[in-house]
Amino acid sequence: MKKNAFTLAEVLITLGIIGVVAALVMPGMLDRYEKRSTILKTQKTLASLQGAVQLAAAHDGNEYLSANANVDDFIKWISPYLPIAKRCTSASDKSCGLYEVTCLHGRDTGCTQFVDLNRRFLLTSRAAVSFQYYNNSNIRIAIDVDGAKGKNRVGYDTWIEIYYRPDYGTNLLADYAAEDYYPIIAVNWEGCNIKTDAGKGCLTMVMKDGWKINYR
Repeated sequence: MKKNAFTLAEVLITLGIIGVVAALVMPGMLDRYEKRSTILKTQKTLASLQGAVQLAAAHDGNEYLSANANVDDFIKWISPYLPIAKRCTSASDKSCGLYEVTCLHGRDTGCTQFVDLNRRFLLTSRAAVSFQYYNNSNIRIAIDVDGAKGKNRVGYDTWIEIYYRPDYGTNLLADYAAEDYYPIIAVNWEGCNIKTDAGKGCLTMVMKDGWKINYR
């Protein structure tokens, strides 16, 4: 009578095949999961910003929208309507994230210049947001969807060169290049090459690609 039991060699061979397949498949699955998670967190953070602007305008009027407005006026205007867990007003405080931001190409931390380290907020979602005066009352915004955790790298979990323009009213950050893709965001359409660019245009590329990260 023939036995149906597997030999030890057969079991080891089967486990070895499973291990090889898993080693080939798992990195791709984890990468897709990470990218999708980043997109969802990004959309949630942008929605929080948009909602705060709309509530501020509805309750307080467009008080910020004046010729002499500055970043602190904007923060005073929007912050009551943001889900803020903590405010970081010290450049040495790492707990709010967006600290020593690495550019997309990963070779330096020069992208920290796009963050105001004294005007950072940690939201209840654990995402980090920074508001920085740019020019003509425009506000430059940076977000890190993982807050103090994660890579802290542009194009991965961090986005820079996002703008609030007073002349756009309650349409927070209307996209210069593609308003139909996401009507509440205006980002810099400038470079998203993982080998050479800082990553200032990556969020626009993500939107144009149907909210998919295809550049890495």
